[in-house]
Amino acid sequence: MPSVVNSIIRRLGHKISFPRSREQQLDVSSGFFIISQMPGVVGAIDCTHIAIKAPPASKYNEESFINRKGFHSINVQVVCDSQLRILNINSLYPGRMHDAFIWRNSTLRENFEDGVIGRGLWLLGDSAYPLETWLLTPVGNPSAAAELNYNAAHRKARNTIERCFGVLKQRFRCLDLKSAGGLQYVPEKSAKIVMACAILHNICVAFNIPTEEICGNDDDDDSINEMEHSANQNAVNVRQQLILQRFC
Repeated sequence: MPSVVNSIIRRLGHKISFPRSREQQLDVSSGFFIISQMPGVVGAIDCTHIAIKAPPASKYNEESFINRKGFHSINVQVVCDSQLRILNINSLYPGRMHDAFIWRNSTLRENFEDGVIGRGLWLLGDSAYPLETWLLTPVGNPSAAAELNYNAAHRKARNTIERCFGVLKQRFRCLDLKSAGGLQYVPEKSAKIVMACAILHNICVAFNIPTEEICGNDDDDDSINEMEHSANQNAVNVRQQLILQRFC
């Protein structure tokens, strides 16, 4: 199994790539606009927990892999486009790590911060993520029609990542076997298996290979909202300007 997984990653890893050129980014954003009327979106982001067996305490901090639901897992961050193609994936973090922590320490976030990703483009995340100029979250407690319209469009666009998780786990049931103890490998090998499954998923998407959709990610932590993140006034202004321009 490990040799097959390594070969898939080595030979086909390029099947997962975040759009770098302006043309590619606009192509992705047009797909999101068609389904949601939300402009400038280059990806929907979220994390999902992939169950693994308890790692050996002699080599790992076992407690760090026990997530908030009480089972051992790795917390996998994924960004997808409107066609459910995976654009970016990070499967290296233990289950106890929060979504926002993984995002703050991701290379993709550094690329946005450094301007590698075009200005005026953003990801969409749920309220577990910090509101940033390149990552838009829903408005908590909306009080105006425009904010409600924005939240509705945001929800339609971000639903793609929930569907992506559902399709990925339906195609590769080893990723959805909590009751059986999950992947029976140490965290590093489990992370590689997740990566290989994501690559094969993208190939299925490219060739329009259908699969039945199941309920998506059930790992959302909506109990954490943006008020618990440090304020970013520039990001608040960017979101408010978008709301006023597009959703009034």
